[in-house]
Amino acid sequence: MWSVKKKPLWVGMLVGSMCLSGSPVFAQTLATPPGGRGLTESQLARLDPKVESTSVLIEVSKELLKNDQLEEALPFLSELLIRLEGDESKKGQQTLAFTLFQLAHCQMKLGEYVSAGKNFIRFADEFPEDPQYFEARVLAAQSLTMVQQWPLVEEQALIALENVRLEEDLRVNATQLLAEARYQQEMWGEAIKPLLALFRIAQKDSARSSAAVMLVTCYVRLDDFNSLFKFIPQCDSDARHDVGLNVALLEAGDSHYNKKEFQKALLLYRLVMGKQELVEHYETRLREMKAQMKPYVADGKQTLTEFKEKQKKQEERFERASRHYQAIRDFQDYDMELALRIAQCYNDLGRNWPAHAIYQRIFTENPTNSIADQARFSAFSVMLDENEWKLAVNEGEEYLRKLPEGDYVDEITLNLMQVHLQQGQFELAYEAGEKGLKLSPDHRHMDQIKYLLGYIDFSEMDYDIALELFTEVHKRWPDGKFHQASEYWRAMSLLFLGRFGDAVTAFSAYLTNPKYADERTFEEDASYRLGIAQYGAELDRESEETLRAFVEKFPESLLRSEAYAMLGDLRGQAGDMDEALTFFGLARETATGVAQVNYPLFQEADVLYKLKRYEEIVSLMDDYLKTWGGKGDFPNAANWKGKAHKALDEYVRALGAYFDTVDEFGDNADLAGIDVIMNSVVDDYHSDEWKAYREVIVEKLNEHLGLCAGK
Repeated sequence: MWSVKKKPLWVGMLVGSMCLSGSPVFAQTLATPPGGRGLTESQLARLDPKVESTSVLIEVSKELLKNDQLEEALPFLSELLIRLEGDESKKGQQTLAFTLFQLAHCQMKLGEYVSAGKNFIRFADEFPEDPQYFEARVLAAQSLTMVQQWPLVEEQALIALENVRLEEDLRVNATQLLAEARYQQEMWGEAIKPLLALFRIAQKDSARSSAAVMLVTCYVRLDDFNSLFKFIPQCDSDARHDVGLNVALLEAGDSHYNKKEFQKALLLYRLVMGKQELVEHYETRLREMKAQMKPYVADGKQTLTEFKEKQKKQEERFERASRHYQAIRDFQDYDMELALRIAQCYNDLGRNWPAHAIYQRIFTENPTNSIADQARFSAFSVMLDENEWKLAVNEGEEYLRKLPEGDYVDEITLNLMQVHLQQGQFELAYEAGEKGLKLSPDHRHMDQIKYLLGYIDFSEMDYDIALELFTEVHKRWPDGKFHQASEYWRAMSLLFLGRFGDAVTAFSAYLTNPKYADERTFEEDASYRLGIAQYGAELDRESEETLRAFVEKFPESLLRSEAYAMLGDLRGQAGDMDEALTFFGLARETATGVAQVNYPLFQEADVLYKLKRYEEIVSLMDDYLKTWGGKGDFPNAANWKGKAHKALDEYVRALGAYFDTVDEFGDNADLAGIDVIMNSVVDDYHSDEWKAYREVIVEKLNEHLGLCAGK
């Protein structure tokens, strides 16, 4: 947009349109009689400004100016200016004023804008009563506009506008210059007043349209949306349909969008007119303008010169409108780009359903356009944001069917894989990953795809394949996002394959890798797994050291209970039963749930049994059943309780422990394990060790069978 480039909006608009009138001297000088040829090169060659008389300099200057020989006039005007310095006579002052103004005018016409601006200001300062005083101020501002000296432009325009009776053309031009000077200085608030004035008084469509564009920008920069929405309806059809105005709204929307002000961006985008509406407007305007451009008729209503001037202005307006028309016609994706922006705003505002509807419309109506690719991907993405997994999968799969070579194949396949993983659909996730690698051999997310494939293989207990994939990711992408994770899971694969020695090496390497010194993501888990691997490799001393260090370093770890249980096993194997019991007790105390309670509980029972501390087993199991009930491993607890009573030669109490458990949990069809308890009773009946209690067993069985029949 032009406003960003800081270029003058009305360059050249004033030059040639202002009449240099009001002074008889000027009128005479600027009049060009028919057939005037000016001075020839040979005549000029014989004239030396420095030696000619002042009267000759004046006449030569007039002749050159009259015939538009501006470059040739410069040395004569400059010499005149030097000679007239200090001449206070009336005629001298008149000639000085003429010379200074014409010198500035020549400089402006020849592109010497700094000198022109300086001399126009000097003229106005020295001749405040001259009829062309205000014209000089405006021309000074115009010249300085060309070199973007905006503070001076503002100053000169303001001086001109102090005249409440300023001629209409000068007022319009001065207002233009003031508005642009403030606009270019990003004085958004101060620029609004002259811009509104210009919008009201300007006769030229180009000036009104430019004012409208700048007003929109000012209101947007000031976050004054109330004024913006009040102003837009004031725009006539030409201004409202101006390409520049609509581009300004579009770019203002982009600016707010990039600042994450999505609601404001959406409001601005929705003010932008669609392509068809703009095209129809420009076609109508061009037809009307063409109809007005008629050949000259000598009917006395206008001279040929007047006709040509009017015709030139009509042609300029027609050319400008034609350029705008062609620009909008050439912008093939205009409507889709606009719709895409609106949809993105809806998406970022969390309004995913309207965003989805717009995306669908874009790719449905324009299936072969490149933007359809982005729209299909966005339709998939917004359904992910909405947690509509089924619709997201449908959109993603449809994208892959329609656009197997699309720009977003990599993102689609990766996200499909993650959605399926989130839904526990490992097989579908695996298929999505493999499809992504097939469709895109140079997949942008290949390391992540292969990492996830390895994770799925690990979860499905295909540890050999998982090991291969994790090893590839670790070696192939040493600076990748999944380098550290793949090293950890590679060690885990070795552990679950039972390759304990290799697992020890792998976990040790991970825990000492200096590359992860700042953030060792899996340090806690890897520290525990190292102890397990060492235990499997029969490195009991190292395993115990590792696990003791683990519970000390990670006192809040969810794996702390399991580490204590392993320490209990290690101390038990070493024959230190009391310390083993202590660790099993710590394992139960720090357990996060019944799953972590069970192992150390029954290991503790086993140690107590070896120590013949049977009453403690009974008490331990009673507490367990009371705490966890049907959520726990009640069959195993009942059996341990019965086993302890048997060791105390209390078979009847053992039998009671069995049937009490059956009574308490047997009615719940969702609980498994009652058969295990009953099998223990049947085994006792057939055992020679407990044959003396067969009648008691039968009696108890009949009693409970009777109770069951009664129910």
